[in-house]
Amino acid sequence: MTSNPAQRNRWFAIAVLFLIVNTLGVILLLARFECGAKTGARAELISPAKGRLEGREPLRWWFDADMVGASETGRADQAGLLTMSPAVNGELAWTRSDELTFQPSNRWPPCTELNAILSGPLRSLDGRLFSSPQLFRLATAPLTLLGARQTDLRNDSLKLSVVFNDLVSGPEAAEGISIQTPDGAILAGSLEGAYPDEDGTNVCLRFSVQGISTQAAVVVVARKGMRGSSGPLAMESDMRVEAPLSRELVFEQAVPQTESFEDGAVRAVFNHALDLASAPAFISVAPAVPFTIEPSYGYSGGAGAYLLRGRFKPGASYAITFRRGLKSESGLALKENVTRTVYFENAPAAAEFRAAGQYASSRGGRRLPLRLINARNCRAIIRRIYPDNLPIMVNLQNSTHYYGAPGDGLSRPVAEIPVAGEPPVNRVVEQTLELGPALDGLQGAFSVELVSDNCTGARTLLVVSDSGILVKRSKNDLLAWVNSIKTAAPIPNATVQVWSAENQLLASGPTDSKGLVLLPLDSAKDFGTPSVIVVRNGEDISFLDLQESRIVIKGDGAGAREYLSQAYEAYLFTDRGIYRPGETAHVKAVVRGRDAACPKPFPVQLTVFRPDGRKDKSLSGMLNEFGTAEFEMAWPIFAGTGRYAMELDIPGGSNAMGSTSVQVEDFVPPQVRVRLRAPPGRLGPGKRVTMAIQADHLFGSPAAGLTAQARVTFVPAPFQPEGWSQYRFGDPRLAFSPMTVDLGAMRADAEGEAEFVSAPLPHWRPAAALRAVISGTVLEPGGRAVTANADRHFDPGPFYLGIRPGGDGMVQKERVFDLAAVLPDGAAVSNSVEVRVVVEKIAWASVLRRGADGNNEYVSEQKLTPLGTNAVQLEKGRGRFRYTPPATGAYLLSVVEPSNSVSASLVFNAGSSGQAWNDTPLESIDVVELSPDKQLYGAGETATITIQAPFPGEALLTLESDRVLHREIISITNNTVRWQGVIRPEYSPNVHCTVALIRPAGAPEDWTRYRAAGRAILA
Repeated sequence: MTSNPAQRNRWFAIAVLFLIVNTLGVILLLARFECGAKTGARAELISPAKGRLEGREPLRWWFDADMVGASETGRADQAGLLTMSPAVNGELAWTRSDELTFQPSNRWPPCTELNAILSGPLRSLDGRLFSSPQLFRLATAPLTLLGARQTDLRNDSLKLSVVFNDLVSGPEAAEGISIQTPDGAILAGSLEGAYPDEDGTNVCLRFSVQGISTQAAVVVVARKGMRGSSGPLAMESDMRVEAPLSRELVFEQAVPQTESFEDGAVRAVFNHALDLASAPAFISVAPAVPFTIEPSYGYSGGAGAYLLRGRFKPGASYAITFRRGLKSESGLALKENVTRTVYFENAPAAAEFRAAGQYASSRGGRRLPLRLINARNCRAIIRRIYPDNLPIMVNLQNSTHYYGAPGDGLSRPVAEIPVAGEPPVNRVVEQTLELGPALDGLQGAFSVELVSDNCTGARTLLVVSDSGILVKRSKNDLLAWVNSIKTAAPIPNATVQVWSAENQLLASGPTDSKGLVLLPLDSAKDFGTPSVIVVRNGEDISFLDLQESRIVIKGDGAGAREYLSQAYEAYLFTDRGIYRPGETAHVKAVVRGRDAACPKPFPVQLTVFRPDGRKDKSLSGMLNEFGTAEFEMAWPIFAGTGRYAMELDIPGGSNAMGSTSVQVEDFVPPQVRVRLRAPPGRLGPGKRVTMAIQADHLFGSPAAGLTAQARVTFVPAPFQPEGWSQYRFGDPRLAFSPMTVDLGAMRADAEGEAEFVSAPLPHWRPAAALRAVISGTVLEPGGRAVTANADRHFDPGPFYLGIRPGGDGMVQKERVFDLAAVLPDGAAVSNSVEVRVVVEKIAWASVLRRGADGNNEYVSEQKLTPLGTNAVQLEKGRGRFRYTPPATGAYLLSVVEPSNSVSASLVFNAGSSGQAWNDTPLESIDVVELSPDKQLYGAGETATITIQAPFPGEALLTLESDRVLHREIISITNNTVRWQGVIRPEYSPNVHCTVALIRPAGAPEDWTRYRAAGRAILA
């Protein structure tokens, strides 16, 4: 049969179309396969499995492809791949080629939701790009009530420890926790404190519970919705635990504690607090080990839990016996002997550096002392920090939110030094890490890390440099002094840089010929606060961490409050500290300028902030001619409770001149008014103070029958009467500690009065006067205490002796001392008084001993050498004594009137025109003693200061207020030198003199102090 040509063409077209469709299908399949081969790498969180974090559990991600090679695994240098919110400190590393692990440095914060974000750029070894960022939601357990136990029980008063997985604040505990009897009756309880448990995992709240009577148990109920202090995850349901009570002394447990570098301890827990004074006699250890017993501030907050500390050997067993008769503080006794055998495991492996310093001289041995125990295959890895990265490195070292090891990505490996292979078991090995060969010819900053097969080791930053840096920092500038560590000579033309914590360069400049440079910081305030000082001297580089290197010197505290150099400051106060909603607070402001000058009237504004920090309202006012302003803050009846802050400023201002705060709470005001009456004026020797407590109900009638209590605390007080300002009264050698006398309790009589009597004991001898702080308390019917206070001064003798020094304090020159006998009312004694004047030379005997921490320390004893005794007659309360110091040094002048046991004393110094050597106590080898010839100086006066240094060296002397006013370099060739300078009018007020002393570093075996400092207030 012949076919139609048209039909043949149609079938041909169909065949061609079918072929085209099949070809397209193959192409699409190939394209799909190719795309599948190039899809992005995926990550899956495999630990924790359900996103619930516990302890220090690591985060682990599995990738569906190999992401790094074998050389990259184990390196904690993956900064930038992970972001934690809130921030968590830890290390991020590839533990396998397809597994990324984040190990937190500490326990995960409790009751907290966390977000972990993985972000790139990150590509697998086969070229697939990780699709980022990828968010993983995590959380720790919500607030949970874990348990409760009795820690002490006396009569009907119970000490109870309640355990949560997070700290609970006082207000939260008061609102959310109730302590009940088993049948549901509420017991009166108060929170006494919070303590970590034994391993720091959980938090214990210690309660004092009253009204226990015959209860066999108590029940702690915590309500749903309670929140912890660390995070927002609240308790998901009401929780309750029962705590059995025992009125017998019962031993509960003994747990051994093995430390790496410290003595071991046995933690013994009882259900009552022990009588520690008698306890050691009832405790024995076999084999015998000398021990001490002390409270253990852990699970029970110190009540019922104790540590027996002694040289318990790791890897050994001991039998601890608590014998019958062991007593509690309440008098309960252990009825039967209790013996427990405890085994001390091997000491935890550890390795640490023993020196806190971070600096080594480029000319020294470059040695780091270290110690280790049970650390296998310990080695030191040394990396050199790139010079330009040094500020970043120091700031990262101080950061708590850096993922990785400080220095990772900022340094290059230099050397790896073996420290120990297989050390003896349980034996502390102390040795010195010799860095000299590894760092031969190298200077700069290095990261030195101790690593081991079985412990985390330690890390320190070491700078090999000959540049020593001393910095004085004020609000507006910074003074740097750069010297050679080896010779103490100044280093000129060194570049000093000031960097902020945000790694911004704030200031830079070269040192002058004395090694000094003053760098202004005013223009750099927008770029952060100074954090790191970097000094470059050619190839030599060094740094000073301003966050960690502050030196606390004798006399610190002169600048505790910010110095006012311009503008104004204000003192704000209110008529009360607490108000109820609906009441009115009366606020007063006192405004002053520099030098306490009263300003001319100008408008001011009082801004009140709510407890949540938001603005509540603003009140306008005007200063009067006295520089004060008053405001009335009316709290509405619906005002929220909490602490309100108040700030005073000019209208539209942004820098508050002063601030205060008040509490707004719903509270019941006192129902009783308490007044305290005591004899007026000063009380002489042998006098008693009779105090009367008067209690009245606020509606008018006497508070008869209420319990009144009284106590008196005697504290030392100075005696400096008007008109005798240049005299020094009293004897500082007579130390007197405050003494509190509890006068007991009694019922108020029908008139609401209770009378108490007290007096200082005749043998008390304070340096000068005594101040009696009297407290009278009345208990309202509900048990609330209402207290009134008063104070009176006691004079232990019929008069006081005073000394006024004169002369210029030079050796071999006569000094004149005016003496005075003054009555307590400030008048000179009218009759003749004979006193004995004794002069003694002060010397010190010092011995160098090795301390408990292995470091050498000096122990010094003061020795007094009598130089003469003289009788001086004081006519009408005045007399004069003359003395010529035979040699330079410190002298003690004492004046005694023996019949009344009245004395006075002072220390004076004799200097020379040059320098001399005098004995000083070597415990204070880092202290420079500054002794001005006057207590305070006026404008234009010349200050004469005797400087006693613990060793010769170069000293930077500065006069300072809120900035450096004067600076100079002094070479101290012996250890005593006199300095004189004029106190210029523009210096005042609050001028103090500071001396910073350095000396060349000695040989490595002579490690000791190479710097010292001291301060004295001048005006």
